Amino acid sequence: MECPAFKKLTETSSYGSYINEKGLSEMQQAIASTLVEDIDKAVERSPVFSLILDESTDISNTKRLIIYVRFIDDNNVKTKLIRNSEIADGRADTIVEDVKQLLTEKKLDGKKLAAVCTDGAAVMTGCRQGVIKKLRELYNPDLVGIHCTAHRLALAASDAANSVPQVKRFQQDLRSIFIFFSNSAVRSNKLHELQKQLDEPQLKFTQPHAVRWLSIHNAVSVVCRSLKSLRDVLEHMASSNAQDADKAKGLLLAVRQFNFVALCHMMKDVLMHVVLLSKHFQREDLDFSTAQPMVESTKEALKEIIVHPGPAETEFFSSLDGNKFKGDKIFDCHTQKPAFDDMKSRYVGSLITEIERRFPCETLDVLSWFTILEPKKAIMAKKSDNFSHYGLEKLDNLLAHFSNYVSAVDGRSEFALLKQTMVSSDSYASLTFQQFAEAVLSDHRGVFTEMEKLIKIALVIPIASVSCERGFSTQNRIKTRFRNSLNNANLTNLMLISELGPPKEQFDFNRAFIKWKEMKQRRQKTERTEDQAERGRTPLQN
Repeated sequence: MECPAFKKLTETSSYGSYINEKGLSEMQQAIASTLVEDIDKAVERSPVFSLILDESTDISNTKRLIIYVRFIDDNNVKTKLIRNSEIADGRADTIVEDVKQLLTEKKLDGKKLAAVCTDGAAVMTGCRQGVIKKLRELYNPDLVGIHCTAHRLALAASDAANSVPQVKRFQQDLRSIFIFFSNSAVRSNKLHELQKQLDEPQLKFTQPHAVRWLSIHNAVSVVCRSLKSLRDVLEHMASSNAQDADKAKGLLLAVRQFNFVALCHMMKDVLMHVVLLSKHFQREDLDFSTAQPMVESTKEALKEIIVHPGPAETEFFSSLDGNKFKGDKIFDCHTQKPAFDDMKSRYVGSLITEIERRFPCETLDVLSWFTILEPKKAIMAKKSDNFSHYGLEKLDNLLAHFSNYVSAVDGRSEFALLKQTMVSSDSYASLTFQQFAEAVLSDHRGVFTEMEKLIKIALVIPIASVSCERGFSTQNRIKTRFRNSLNNANLTNLMLISELGPPKEQFDFNRAFIKWKEMKQRRQKTERTEDQAERGRTPLQN
Protein backbone atom coordinates (compact mmCIF):
# COMPACT_ATOMS: atom_id res chain seq x y z
CA MET A 1 0.00 0.00 0.00
CA GLU A 2 1.53 3.33 -1.08
CA CYS A 3 0.67 5.29 2.07
CA PRO A 4 3.53 6.76 4.17
CA ALA A 5 1.28 7.40 7.19
CA PHE A 6 0.12 3.78 7.30
CA LYS A 7 3.67 2.53 6.81
CA LYS A 8 4.85 4.61 9.76
CA LEU A 9 1.99 3.39 11.94
CA THR A 10 2.63 -0.31 11.23
CA GLU A 11 6.37 0.09 11.83
CA THR A 12 5.84 1.69 15.24
CA SER A 13 2.76 -0.14 16.52
CA SER A 14 2.92 -1.72 19.96
CA TYR A 15 -0.34 -3.52 19.36
CA GLY A 16 0.58 -5.23 16.12
CA SER A 17 1.21 -4.61 12.46
CA TYR A 18 -2.53 -4.70 11.59
CA ILE A 19 -1.69 -7.39 9.06
CA ASN A 20 -4.40 -9.79 10.20
CA GLU A 21 -7.87 -10.80 9.07
CA LYS A 22 -9.72 -8.10 10.97
CA GLY A 23 -7.24 -5.39 10.06
CA LEU A 24 -7.32 -6.40 6.41
CA SER A 25 -11.13 -6.25 6.35
CA GLU A 26 -11.05 -2.77 7.86
CA MET A 27 -8.55 -1.61 5.23
CA GLN A 28 -10.71 -3.00 2.44
CA GLN A 29 -13.72 -1.22 3.92
CA ALA A 30 -11.79 2.07 4.04
CA ILE A 31 -10.68 1.76 0.40
CA ALA A 32 -14.18 0.79 -0.76
CA SER A 33 -15.73 3.67 1.21
CA THR A 34 -13.34 6.12 -0.43
CA LEU A 35 -14.30 4.89 -3.89
CA VAL A 36 -18.03 4.86 -3.15
CA GLU A 37 -17.95 8.34 -1.60
CA ASP A 38 -17.03 9.89 -4.96
CA ILE A 39 -19.74 7.91 -6.78
CA ASP A 40 -22.38 8.86 -4.20
CA LYS A 41 -21.61 12.56 -4.58
CA ALA A 42 -21.75 12.34 -8.37
CA VAL A 43 -25.09 10.50 -8.33
CA GLU A 44 -26.52 13.02 -5.87
CA ARG A 45 -25.46 15.86 -8.20
CA SER A 46 -26.95 14.18 -11.28
CA PRO A 47 -30.33 15.70 -12.25
CA VAL A 48 -31.68 12.21 -13.01
CA PHE A 49 -30.45 8.65 -12.59
CA SER A 50 -31.55 5.11 -13.35
CA LEU A 51 -31.02 1.69 -11.78
CA ILE A 52 -30.12 -1.66 -13.32
CA LEU A 53 -31.27 -4.62 -11.22
CA ASP A 54 -30.73 -8.35 -11.35
CA GLU A 55 -30.87 -11.22 -8.90
CA SER A 56 -28.91 -14.44 -8.69
CA THR A 57 -27.77 -17.18 -6.33
CA ASP A 58 -24.09 -17.34 -5.39
CA ILE A 59 -21.83 -20.35 -4.75
CA SER A 60 -23.07 -20.67 -1.15
CA ASN A 61 -26.71 -20.78 -2.33
CA THR A 62 -27.36 -17.27 -1.04
CA LYS A 63 -29.91 -15.14 -2.87
CA ARG A 64 -28.36 -11.86 -4.00
CA LEU A 65 -29.51 -8.61 -5.60
CA ILE A 66 -26.99 -6.55 -7.55
CA ILE A 67 -27.70 -2.91 -8.44
CA TYR A 68 -25.90 -0.59 -10.83
CA VAL A 69 -26.62 3.11 -11.13
CA ARG A 70 -26.50 5.09 -14.38
CA PHE A 71 -26.06 8.84 -13.98
CA ILE A 72 -24.67 12.01 -15.56
CA ASP A 73 -21.37 13.37 -14.32
CA ASP A 74 -19.93 16.46 -16.01
CA ASN A 75 -22.20 15.88 -19.04
CA ASN A 76 -20.92 12.31 -19.44
CA VAL A 77 -22.98 9.18 -18.80
CA LYS A 78 -21.52 6.70 -16.32
CA THR A 79 -22.66 3.30 -15.05
CA LYS A 80 -21.26 2.11 -11.72
CA LEU A 81 -21.83 -0.66 -9.19
CA ILE A 82 -23.63 0.75 -6.19
CA ARG A 83 -24.94 -2.27 -4.24
CA ASN A 84 -24.71 -6.06 -3.94
CA SER A 85 -26.81 -7.35 -1.08
CA GLU A 86 -28.14 -10.55 0.40
CA ILE A 87 -31.91 -10.88 0.17
CA ALA A 88 -34.18 -13.36 1.87
CA ASP A 89 -36.09 -14.22 -1.32
CA GLY A 90 -36.79 -12.99 -4.83
CA ARG A 91 -40.26 -11.54 -4.14
CA ALA A 92 -41.08 -8.08 -5.47
CA ASP A 93 -41.64 -6.65 -1.98
CA THR A 94 -38.20 -7.84 -0.87
CA ILE A 95 -36.48 -6.29 -3.89
CA VAL A 96 -38.38 -3.00 -3.52
CA GLU A 97 -37.48 -2.82 0.16
CA ASP A 98 -33.80 -3.23 -0.73
CA VAL A 99 -34.04 -0.42 -3.31
CA LYS A 100 -35.76 1.80 -0.71
CA GLN A 101 -32.96 1.08 1.73
CA LEU A 102 -30.38 1.96 -0.92
CA LEU A 103 -31.99 5.32 -1.73
CA THR A 104 -32.31 6.14 1.97
CA GLU A 105 -28.69 5.24 2.77
CA LYS A 106 -27.36 7.20 -0.21
CA LYS A 107 -29.76 10.12 0.44
CA LEU A 108 -30.99 9.98 -3.16
CA ASP A 109 -34.22 11.64 -4.26
CA GLY A 110 -36.54 8.93 -5.60
CA LYS A 111 -38.29 11.51 -7.80
CA LYS A 112 -35.09 11.69 -9.87
CA LEU A 113 -35.25 7.95 -10.60
CA ALA A 114 -36.00 8.02 -14.34
CA ALA A 115 -35.75 4.34 -15.34
CA VAL A 116 -35.20 0.81 -14.11
CA CYS A 117 -33.75 -1.89 -16.37
CA THR A 118 -34.28 -5.59 -15.58
CA ASP A 119 -34.07 -8.99 -17.24
CA GLY A 120 -37.82 -8.93 -17.88
CA ALA A 121 -38.77 -11.54 -15.28
CA ALA A 122 -42.39 -11.40 -14.11
CA VAL A 123 -41.36 -10.38 -10.59
CA MET A 124 -39.70 -7.30 -12.09
CA THR A 125 -42.16 -6.29 -14.81
CA GLY A 126 -45.51 -7.59 -13.53
CA CYS A 127 -48.24 -5.05 -14.31
CA ARG A 128 -49.90 -5.45 -10.89
CA GLN A 129 -47.31 -6.45 -8.32
CA GLY A 130 -44.01 -6.09 -10.20
CA VAL A 131 -40.99 -4.22 -8.88
CA ILE A 132 -41.25 -1.46 -11.50
CA LYS A 133 -44.96 -0.96 -10.79
CA LYS A 134 -44.27 -0.60 -7.06
CA LEU A 135 -41.37 1.83 -7.63
CA ARG A 136 -43.62 3.99 -9.82
CA GLU A 137 -46.16 4.16 -7.01
CA LEU A 138 -43.48 4.97 -4.43
CA TYR A 139 -41.31 7.50 -6.24
CA ASN A 140 -42.07 8.53 -9.80
CA PRO A 141 -45.16 7.76 -11.92
CA ASP A 142 -43.12 8.65 -15.05
CA LEU A 143 -40.50 5.98 -14.30
CA VAL A 144 -39.60 4.00 -17.44
CA GLY A 145 -39.35 0.21 -17.20
CA ILE A 146 -36.88 -1.39 -19.62
CA HIS A 147 -36.68 -5.07 -20.56
CA CYS A 148 -32.99 -5.78 -21.28
CA THR A 149 -32.39 -6.05 -25.05
CA ALA A 150 -29.79 -8.80 -24.64
CA HIS A 151 -32.29 -10.91 -22.69
CA ARG A 152 -34.98 -10.23 -25.31
CA LEU A 153 -32.66 -11.51 -28.02
CA ALA A 154 -31.77 -14.61 -26.02
CA LEU A 155 -35.45 -15.41 -25.50
CA ALA A 156 -36.19 -14.86 -29.19
CA ALA A 157 -33.42 -17.26 -30.22
CA SER A 158 -34.45 -19.84 -27.62
CA ASP A 159 -38.13 -19.75 -28.64
CA ALA A 160 -37.20 -20.11 -32.31
CA ALA A 161 -35.02 -23.15 -31.60
CA ASN A 162 -37.71 -24.81 -29.49
CA SER A 163 -40.26 -24.35 -32.29
CA VAL A 164 -38.37 -26.74 -34.61
CA PRO A 165 -37.98 -30.31 -33.22
CA GLN A 166 -34.80 -31.07 -35.19
CA VAL A 167 -33.05 -27.94 -33.89
CA LYS A 168 -34.20 -28.65 -30.34
CA ARG A 169 -32.80 -32.19 -30.61
CA PHE A 170 -29.54 -30.82 -32.05
CA GLN A 171 -29.08 -28.62 -28.97
CA GLN A 172 -29.72 -31.60 -26.70
CA ASP A 173 -27.05 -33.58 -28.55
CA LEU A 174 -24.58 -30.70 -28.11
CA ARG A 175 -25.19 -30.71 -24.36
CA SER A 176 -24.79 -34.49 -24.21
CA ILE A 177 -21.42 -34.25 -25.98
CA PHE A 178 -20.22 -31.62 -23.52
CA ILE A 179 -21.35 -33.67 -20.49
CA PHE A 180 -19.79 -36.87 -21.88
CA PHE A 181 -16.32 -35.36 -22.22
CA SER A 182 -16.35 -32.89 -19.32
CA ASN A 183 -17.17 -35.65 -16.82
CA SER A 184 -14.06 -37.68 -17.68
CA ALA A 185 -10.44 -36.59 -18.00
CA VAL A 186 -9.65 -39.90 -19.73
CA ARG A 187 -12.18 -39.23 -22.51
CA SER A 188 -10.97 -35.65 -22.93
CA ASN A 189 -7.34 -36.79 -23.15
CA LYS A 190 -8.21 -39.40 -25.79
CA LEU A 191 -9.99 -36.76 -27.84
CA HIS A 192 -7.02 -34.36 -27.60
CA GLU A 193 -4.59 -37.12 -28.61
CA LEU A 194 -6.69 -37.92 -31.67
CA GLN A 195 -7.05 -34.24 -32.57
CA LYS A 196 -3.27 -33.97 -32.49
CA GLN A 197 -2.83 -37.05 -34.70
CA LEU A 198 -5.37 -35.73 -37.23
CA ASP A 199 -3.73 -32.30 -37.17
CA GLU A 200 -6.97 -30.74 -35.90
CA PRO A 201 -6.93 -27.85 -33.42
CA GLN A 202 -6.95 -29.20 -29.87
CA LEU A 203 -10.24 -27.67 -28.81
CA LYS A 204 -12.28 -28.24 -25.69
CA PHE A 205 -16.03 -28.73 -25.98
CA THR A 206 -17.84 -25.84 -24.33
CA GLN A 207 -21.12 -26.03 -22.45
CA PRO A 208 -24.05 -24.74 -24.53
CA HIS A 209 -26.39 -22.74 -22.30
CA ALA A 210 -30.06 -22.68 -23.27
CA VAL A 211 -30.30 -18.87 -23.38
CA ARG A 212 -26.65 -17.84 -23.77
CA TRP A 213 -26.26 -17.95 -27.50
CA LEU A 214 -22.60 -17.01 -27.50
CA SER A 215 -21.93 -20.30 -25.68
CA ILE A 216 -24.04 -22.25 -28.19
CA HIS A 217 -22.23 -20.62 -31.10
CA ASN A 218 -18.88 -21.51 -29.50
CA ALA A 219 -20.02 -25.11 -28.96
CA VAL A 220 -21.19 -25.40 -32.58
CA SER A 221 -17.91 -23.95 -33.88
CA VAL A 222 -15.83 -26.41 -31.85
CA VAL A 223 -17.87 -29.42 -33.00
CA CYS A 224 -17.64 -28.27 -36.64
CA ARG A 225 -13.86 -28.11 -36.43
CA SER A 226 -13.53 -31.42 -34.55
CA LEU A 227 -16.08 -33.66 -36.32
CA LYS A 228 -13.50 -36.18 -37.56
CA SER A 229 -11.78 -36.66 -34.20
CA LEU A 230 -15.14 -36.63 -32.37
CA ARG A 231 -16.51 -39.46 -34.52
CA ASP A 232 -13.30 -41.48 -34.28
CA VAL A 233 -12.98 -41.26 -30.51
CA LEU A 234 -16.66 -42.13 -30.02
CA GLU A 235 -16.27 -45.09 -32.37
CA HIS A 236 -13.26 -46.32 -30.40
CA MET A 237 -15.11 -46.01 -27.08
CA ALA A 238 -18.28 -47.60 -28.46
CA SER A 239 -16.36 -50.71 -29.57
CA SER A 240 -14.60 -51.11 -26.22
CA ASN A 241 -15.81 -52.91 -23.12
CA ALA A 242 -15.70 -49.74 -21.07
CA GLN A 243 -18.56 -48.74 -18.78
CA ASP A 244 -19.39 -45.76 -20.99
CA ALA A 245 -19.57 -47.79 -24.23
CA ASP A 246 -23.37 -47.54 -24.48
CA LYS A 247 -23.29 -43.75 -24.05
CA ALA A 248 -20.61 -43.52 -26.72
CA LYS A 249 -22.75 -45.62 -29.09
CA GLY A 250 -25.72 -43.32 -28.62
CA LEU A 251 -23.65 -40.18 -29.23
CA LEU A 252 -21.93 -41.78 -32.23
CA LEU A 253 -25.29 -42.52 -33.81
CA ALA A 254 -26.37 -38.91 -33.21
CA VAL A 255 -23.27 -37.23 -34.68
CA ARG A 256 -23.39 -39.45 -37.78
CA GLN A 257 -26.89 -38.28 -38.67
CA PHE A 258 -27.19 -36.01 -41.71
CA ASN A 259 -29.27 -33.52 -39.72
CA PHE A 260 -26.60 -33.19 -37.01
CA VAL A 261 -23.75 -32.49 -39.43
CA ALA A 262 -25.83 -30.20 -41.66
CA LEU A 263 -27.31 -28.29 -38.72
CA CYS A 264 -23.86 -27.90 -37.22
CA HIS A 265 -22.72 -25.97 -40.29
CA MET A 266 -25.97 -24.09 -40.89
CA MET A 267 -26.25 -23.03 -37.22
CA LYS A 268 -22.68 -21.76 -37.31
CA ASP A 269 -23.72 -19.28 -40.02
CA VAL A 270 -27.03 -18.31 -38.41
CA LEU A 271 -25.74 -17.93 -34.87
CA MET A 272 -22.90 -15.71 -36.02
CA HIS A 273 -25.45 -12.97 -36.75
CA VAL A 274 -27.24 -13.56 -33.42
CA VAL A 275 -23.92 -13.39 -31.58
CA LEU A 276 -22.88 -10.16 -33.31
CA LEU A 277 -26.19 -8.54 -32.33
CA SER A 278 -25.84 -9.88 -28.78
CA LYS A 279 -22.31 -8.47 -28.50
CA HIS A 280 -23.61 -5.11 -29.72
CA PHE A 281 -26.21 -5.13 -26.94
CA GLN A 282 -23.48 -5.97 -24.40
CA ARG A 283 -21.36 -2.91 -25.15
CA GLU A 284 -20.83 -0.68 -22.13
CA ASP A 285 -21.22 2.44 -24.28
CA LEU A 286 -24.38 1.18 -25.99
CA ASP A 287 -26.45 3.97 -27.51
CA PHE A 288 -30.17 3.21 -27.84
CA SER A 289 -30.26 4.95 -31.22
CA THR A 290 -28.07 2.18 -32.65
CA ALA A 291 -30.18 -0.69 -31.28
CA GLN A 292 -33.01 -0.78 -33.82
CA PRO A 293 -30.75 -0.34 -36.89
CA MET A 294 -28.67 -3.31 -35.71
CA VAL A 295 -31.84 -5.36 -35.23
CA GLU A 296 -33.00 -4.51 -38.75
CA SER A 297 -29.58 -5.38 -40.21
CA THR A 298 -29.62 -8.74 -38.43
CA LYS A 299 -33.09 -9.55 -39.76
CA GLU A 300 -31.98 -8.74 -43.33
CA ALA A 301 -28.86 -10.90 -42.95
CA LEU A 302 -30.99 -13.82 -41.71
CA LYS A 303 -33.42 -13.42 -44.63
CA GLU A 304 -30.42 -13.60 -46.97
CA ILE A 305 -29.31 -16.89 -45.39
CA ILE A 306 -32.66 -18.50 -46.24
CA VAL A 307 -32.07 -17.82 -49.95
CA HIS A 308 -28.27 -17.93 -50.10
CA PRO A 309 -26.53 -20.33 -47.67
CA GLY A 310 -23.71 -18.99 -45.52
CA PRO A 311 -20.05 -20.03 -45.89
CA ALA A 312 -20.15 -22.96 -43.44
CA GLU A 313 -23.30 -24.48 -44.98
CA THR A 314 -21.89 -23.96 -48.49
CA GLU A 315 -18.66 -25.71 -47.48
CA PHE A 316 -20.65 -28.64 -46.07
CA PHE A 317 -22.72 -29.28 -49.19
CA SER A 318 -19.72 -28.83 -51.49
CA SER A 319 -17.86 -31.51 -49.48
CA LEU A 320 -20.86 -33.87 -49.48
CA ASP A 321 -20.37 -36.81 -51.84
CA GLY A 322 -23.45 -39.02 -51.86
CA ASN A 323 -23.79 -40.19 -48.28
CA LYS A 324 -20.21 -39.28 -47.34
CA PHE A 325 -18.86 -36.06 -45.87
CA LYS A 326 -15.09 -35.69 -46.26
CA GLY A 327 -14.81 -39.44 -46.66
CA ASP A 328 -16.89 -40.38 -43.59
CA LYS A 329 -20.29 -41.97 -43.98
CA ILE A 330 -23.30 -40.12 -42.62
CA PHE A 331 -26.65 -41.81 -41.93
CA ASP A 332 -30.17 -41.10 -43.17
CA CYS A 333 -28.87 -38.79 -45.87
CA HIS A 334 -31.52 -39.87 -48.41
CA THR A 335 -34.43 -39.20 -46.00
CA GLN A 336 -33.19 -36.11 -44.13
CA LYS A 337 -31.49 -34.19 -46.95
CA PRO A 338 -34.68 -33.47 -49.00
CA ALA A 339 -36.37 -32.00 -45.91
CA PHE A 340 -33.38 -29.94 -44.79
CA ASP A 341 -34.17 -26.76 -46.76
CA ASP A 342 -37.72 -26.71 -45.41
CA MET A 343 -36.48 -27.22 -41.84
CA LYS A 344 -33.90 -24.46 -42.28
CA SER A 345 -36.53 -22.06 -43.64
CA ARG A 346 -38.85 -22.82 -40.72
CA TYR A 347 -36.12 -22.27 -38.14
CA VAL A 348 -34.63 -19.08 -39.61
CA GLY A 349 -38.12 -17.76 -40.39
CA SER A 350 -39.18 -18.44 -36.81
CA LEU A 351 -36.05 -16.67 -35.54
CA ILE A 352 -36.86 -13.59 -37.64
CA THR A 353 -40.47 -13.63 -36.43
CA GLU A 354 -39.41 -13.87 -32.78
CA ILE A 355 -36.95 -10.99 -33.20
CA GLU A 356 -39.68 -8.88 -34.84
CA ARG A 357 -42.08 -9.73 -32.02
CA ARG A 358 -39.62 -8.74 -29.29
CA PHE A 359 -38.13 -5.76 -31.16
CA PRO A 360 -41.05 -4.09 -32.98
CA CYS A 361 -39.86 -1.19 -35.15
CA GLU A 362 -41.94 1.62 -33.66
CA THR A 363 -42.82 0.36 -30.22
CA LEU A 364 -39.49 -0.12 -28.44
CA ASP A 365 -41.10 1.34 -25.35
CA VAL A 366 -40.51 5.04 -24.66
CA LEU A 367 -37.14 4.81 -26.39
CA SER A 368 -38.71 5.04 -29.85
CA TRP A 369 -40.00 8.52 -29.00
CA PHE A 370 -36.49 9.75 -28.25
CA THR A 371 -35.35 8.94 -31.80
CA ILE A 372 -36.55 12.42 -32.85
CA LEU A 373 -33.33 13.65 -31.21
CA GLU A 374 -31.10 11.76 -33.66
CA PRO A 375 -29.41 14.15 -36.12
CA LYS A 376 -29.49 11.59 -38.95
CA LYS A 377 -33.28 11.35 -38.81
CA ALA A 378 -33.69 15.13 -38.70
CA ILE A 379 -31.35 15.56 -41.68
CA MET A 380 -33.32 12.98 -43.69
CA ALA A 381 -36.58 14.79 -42.83
CA LYS A 382 -35.05 18.11 -43.88
CA LYS A 383 -34.64 16.75 -47.40
CA SER A 384 -38.38 16.16 -47.60
CA ASP A 385 -41.18 18.71 -47.63
CA ASN A 386 -42.44 17.66 -44.21
CA PHE A 387 -39.67 19.01 -41.94
CA SER A 388 -41.95 21.48 -40.19
CA HIS A 389 -43.94 18.53 -38.79
CA TYR A 390 -40.87 16.40 -38.04
CA GLY A 391 -40.98 14.76 -34.60
CA LEU A 392 -44.04 16.59 -33.31
CA GLU A 393 -46.13 13.49 -32.57
CA LYS A 394 -43.33 11.75 -30.68
CA LEU A 395 -42.45 14.99 -28.92
CA ASP A 396 -46.03 15.26 -27.67
CA ASN A 397 -45.78 11.68 -26.40
CA LEU A 398 -42.59 12.54 -24.50
CA LEU A 399 -44.02 15.75 -23.06
CA ALA A 400 -47.18 13.93 -21.95
CA HIS A 401 -45.25 11.04 -20.38
CA PHE A 402 -42.83 13.32 -18.50
CA SER A 403 -45.38 16.05 -17.76
CA ASN A 404 -44.32 16.17 -14.10
CA TYR A 405 -40.78 17.00 -15.12
CA VAL A 406 -40.92 19.04 -18.35
CA SER A 407 -42.97 22.08 -19.43
CA ALA A 408 -44.92 21.14 -22.57
CA VAL A 409 -45.23 24.71 -23.89
CA ASP A 410 -41.55 25.56 -23.50
CA GLY A 411 -40.55 22.10 -24.71
CA ARG A 412 -42.36 22.55 -28.03
CA SER A 413 -40.80 25.98 -28.57
CA GLU A 414 -37.31 24.71 -27.81
CA PHE A 415 -37.69 21.67 -30.06
CA ALA A 416 -38.41 23.91 -33.05
CA LEU A 417 -35.00 25.52 -32.54
CA LEU A 418 -33.25 22.28 -31.57
CA LYS A 419 -34.20 20.45 -34.77
CA GLN A 420 -32.89 23.39 -36.78
CA THR A 421 -29.65 23.08 -34.80
CA MET A 422 -29.44 19.37 -35.68
CA VAL A 423 -29.49 20.09 -39.43
CA SER A 424 -27.47 23.31 -39.33
CA SER A 425 -24.01 21.73 -39.16
CA ASP A 426 -22.46 18.88 -41.13
CA SER A 427 -20.49 17.97 -38.02
CA TYR A 428 -23.70 16.65 -36.41
CA ALA A 429 -24.60 14.37 -39.34
CA SER A 430 -22.43 11.44 -38.26
CA LEU A 431 -23.21 11.68 -34.53
CA THR A 432 -25.25 9.12 -32.62
CA PHE A 433 -27.88 10.37 -30.22
CA GLN A 434 -25.55 10.06 -27.23
CA GLN A 435 -22.77 12.00 -28.96
CA PHE A 436 -25.20 14.72 -30.06
CA ALA A 437 -26.77 14.89 -26.60
CA GLU A 438 -23.40 15.37 -24.92
CA ALA A 439 -22.59 18.08 -27.49
CA VAL A 440 -25.84 19.92 -26.70
CA LEU A 441 -25.19 19.75 -22.95
CA SER A 442 -21.68 21.16 -23.33
CA ASP A 443 -21.93 23.51 -26.33
CA HIS A 444 -25.48 24.84 -25.80
CA ARG A 445 -25.75 24.70 -22.01
CA GLY A 446 -28.70 26.70 -20.72
CA VAL A 447 -30.19 27.33 -24.17
CA PHE A 448 -32.61 24.38 -24.30
CA THR A 449 -33.59 24.14 -20.64
CA GLU A 450 -36.66 21.92 -21.08
CA MET A 451 -35.21 19.82 -23.91
CA GLU A 452 -32.07 19.33 -21.82
CA LYS A 453 -34.24 17.64 -19.22
CA LEU A 454 -35.53 15.18 -21.83
CA ILE A 455 -32.02 14.65 -23.19
CA LYS A 456 -30.69 13.83 -19.72
CA ILE A 457 -33.52 11.36 -19.14
CA ALA A 458 -32.75 9.66 -22.45
CA LEU A 459 -29.04 9.50 -21.63
CA VAL A 460 -29.53 7.66 -18.34
CA ILE A 461 -32.07 5.14 -19.65
CA PRO A 462 -30.21 1.80 -19.90
CA ILE A 463 -31.38 -0.63 -22.59
CA ALA A 464 -29.45 -3.66 -21.34
CA SER A 465 -28.70 -5.19 -17.95
CA VAL A 466 -25.38 -6.72 -18.99
CA SER A 467 -23.61 -4.63 -16.32
CA CYS A 468 -25.25 -6.92 -13.77
CA GLU A 469 -24.03 -10.01 -15.63
CA ARG A 470 -20.49 -8.65 -15.48
CA GLY A 471 -21.01 -7.86 -11.82
CA PHE A 472 -22.01 -11.44 -11.09
CA SER A 473 -18.88 -12.59 -12.94
CA THR A 474 -16.83 -10.37 -10.62
CA GLN A 475 -18.71 -11.80 -7.64
CA ASN A 476 -18.04 -15.38 -8.73
CA ARG A 477 -14.33 -14.69 -9.21
CA ILE A 478 -14.16 -13.41 -5.63
CA LYS A 479 -16.55 -15.76 -3.84
CA THR A 480 -15.45 -19.21 -4.98
CA ARG A 481 -16.13 -22.65 -3.57
CA PHE A 482 -12.93 -22.29 -1.54
CA ARG A 483 -14.10 -18.95 -0.12
CA ASN A 484 -17.82 -19.68 0.17
CA SER A 485 -17.99 -18.43 3.77
CA LEU A 486 -16.98 -14.89 2.74
CA ASN A 487 -19.43 -12.57 4.49
CA ASN A 488 -21.54 -10.02 2.66
CA ALA A 489 -19.63 -6.94 3.86
CA ASN A 490 -16.24 -8.25 2.75
CA LEU A 491 -17.63 -9.53 -0.55
CA THR A 492 -19.23 -6.16 -1.31
CA ASN A 493 -16.04 -4.27 -0.43
CA LEU A 494 -13.92 -6.50 -2.67
CA MET A 495 -16.41 -6.14 -5.52
CA LEU A 496 -16.45 -2.36 -5.17
CA ILE A 497 -12.65 -2.23 -5.20
CA SER A 498 -12.52 -4.51 -8.24
CA GLU A 499 -15.22 -2.63 -10.18
CA LEU A 500 -14.56 0.98 -9.16
CA GLY A 501 -10.88 1.01 -8.32
CA PRO A 502 -8.49 2.95 -10.55
CA PRO A 503 -4.81 1.95 -11.02
CA LYS A 504 -3.10 2.19 -7.64
CA GLU A 505 -0.95 5.10 -8.87
CA GLN A 506 -4.14 7.16 -9.27
CA PHE A 507 -5.75 6.25 -5.94
CA ASP A 508 -5.55 8.58 -2.95
CA PHE A 509 -4.42 6.19 -0.22
CA ASN A 510 -4.17 9.01 2.30
CA ARG A 511 -7.95 9.55 2.12
CA ALA A 512 -8.49 5.83 2.71
CA PHE A 513 -5.98 5.89 5.59
CA ILE A 514 -7.84 8.71 7.31
CA LYS A 515 -11.12 6.76 7.00
CA TRP A 516 -9.44 3.62 8.33
CA LYS A 517 -7.85 5.47 11.25
CA GLU A 518 -11.17 7.10 12.22
CA MET A 519 -13.01 3.77 12.41
CA LYS A 520 -11.76 3.30 15.97
CA GLN A 521 -8.95 4.24 18.36
CA ARG A 522 -5.62 3.05 16.94
CA ARG A 523 -2.71 2.32 19.27
CA GLN A 524 0.62 3.83 18.30
CA LYS A 525 3.97 2.91 19.78
CA THR A 526 6.47 5.42 21.15
CA GLU A 527 10.12 4.58 21.77
CA ARG A 528 10.74 3.48 25.37
CA THR A 529 13.81 4.56 27.28
CA GLU A 530 15.88 2.08 29.34
CA ASP A 531 14.49 3.55 32.61
CA GLN A 532 10.90 3.11 31.33
CA ALA A 533 11.69 -0.43 30.32
CA GLU A 534 13.25 -1.13 33.73
CA ARG A 535 10.23 0.26 35.61
CA GLY A 536 7.94 -1.83 33.46
CA ARG A 537 9.58 -5.13 34.40
CA THR A 538 7.91 -7.55 36.80
CA PRO A 539 9.75 -9.19 39.71
CA LEU A 540 9.94 -12.45 37.81
CA GLN A 541 11.60 -10.66 34.90
CA ASN A 542 14.18 -9.23 37.31
